[in-house]
Amino acid sequence: MRQVMKRGLTTALASAIAWAATGCSDAPMASDAGTPDPQFAKGGGGKGKPPGPAPAVAVLTDDASLYNIRSDDEVRSDPQYTGPQYDDGVCGLTTTVGNGEDAKVFTHLDYKKGREGKTCGDMRGFTFDWDDPVDGGLPYAQTSAASMMSIDSVQFIPVGTPVLRPSQFNVGRCNRLIFNPDNRYDPGNGSDLVWVTRESETVWTMETQPYPNDKAWCGTDGRLWHMPFSVTFTLK
Repeated sequence: MRQVMKRGLTTALASAIAWAATGCSDAPMASDAGTPDPQFAKGGGGKGKPPGPAPAVAVLTDDASLYNIRSDDEVRSDPQYTGPQYDDGVCGLTTTVGNGEDAKVFTHLDYKKGREGKTCGDMRGFTFDWDDPVDGGLPYAQTSAASMMSIDSVQFIPVGTPVLRPSQFNVGRCNRLIFNPDNRYDPGNGSDLVWVTRESETVWTMETQPYPNDKAWCGTDGRLWHMPFSVTFTLK
């Protein structure tokens, strides 16, 4: 039943981390830039400088019947922690829009066990279900661990017009799990881009295309996986 429901979806970690922190675009995208937003001024910038990354909150949709990439909420046992949101500056999280124009979540960059451990428990992460390989081969067990999410070039897209963008997760099993058919590591790998819609000046929604165009490429085994996800970023 779970597989059927997912296929019926119709709504639209050293070198890897260092690379991702500066932007993970691998191919030039069509020009659809809008104008810089005043909200980003609080993230940096100044006279003659582009606006810096602005703090945000990201919420991953947690419907296990539809999505293979979700928050770690369902696997958490920490009594101090509840909820699926990834709030910049909370529990060691770094969540921004505008670092290289991208929307990013790092679950590990600012986590200090002696500090966050007392109020948040263990380090945050994402949950990945590896139950739908495109090649029909053996699936993997579910994983949940510290990770990074980056969705490319979303800062200046116009409000209300969906665009396709590359996306990447850094996850232990794959090193890089990439939604981008033209990525630098294996061009033509067969993965799919991700829909991004700017709902307002401060809110973006990102989600995979409908099945079967929800494929991600795993950098360690070279396999493609159906890995649907949906996330909303909201500037703080």
